[in-house]
Amino acid sequence: MKTRDDNTGEPDLKLYQHYMNLAGACFSNKDIENAETFLLRSLEIYPGNTLARLYLARLYLQNKHHEDAVSQLKEILKINPYNESALAQLIQLYKDNGKNEEAKQMQANLNRAKYLRAF
Repeated sequence: MKTRDDNTGEPDLKLYQHYMNLAGACFSNKDIENAETFLLRSLEIYPGNTLARLYLARLYLQNKHHEDAVSQLKEILKINPYNESALAQLIQLYKDNGKNEEAKQMQANLNRAKYLRAF
């Protein structure tokens, strides 16, 4: 399967969007297994896309796969350290698991992100 444009070497965004749409449809129909498959395929094409990673993290959270969710959220923060959605979800996960120091650090990052957004 071709995941890159032959001329530019850029990700095939049409195929990426196709997989994202399929993942959304599967998720809506509670077909979690296929939703995960299509999200992972979209990330093969465009690994830097934080939206697909955020959806994947939410899918993992709903299915109690907390470590997988944390992994995806941390990947998002490598791409964008001020992603407010990822920070908020990590804060909640850390609090729920008694990791108060980690939650405090993420809260400081979230506060910084909100501050920077004001400019």
